[in-house]
Amino acid sequence: MIKDKGEYLKDLMKKILNSYSIIENLSDTSVDLELLQIEVKKINGFLLVLSKKTTLLHNNSSDAKFLERNIKLYFDLPAIIWFIIYLFHIIKKLIQVIFLIFHKIT
Repeated sequence: MIKDKGEYLKDLMKKILNSYSIIENLSDTSVDLELLQIEVKKINGFLLVLSKKTTLLHNNSSDAKFLERNIKLYFDLPAIIWFIIYLFHIIKKLIQVIFLIFHKIT
């Protein structure tokens, strides 16, 4: 039995944010691609647990229903969308590097 429902759900959300933070700080190496796959799998697992536990613990609350709908939307996105998001992440990093180099030159 879960002693403190709020702390349990909060801990799950912290784990999701931690994985997201790791993804956000990746570069474009092959090792980082492997790490990206691991962190995405962790996020997916945590989201599934969060969805089930929220539904069990807060059956009919509007927050639980909102969370459930958004988690379902997350899993319904095709893989190509996630690939595009990853490409945008790489492009963002590249633009930052170009910007830094440009300012060092001028």
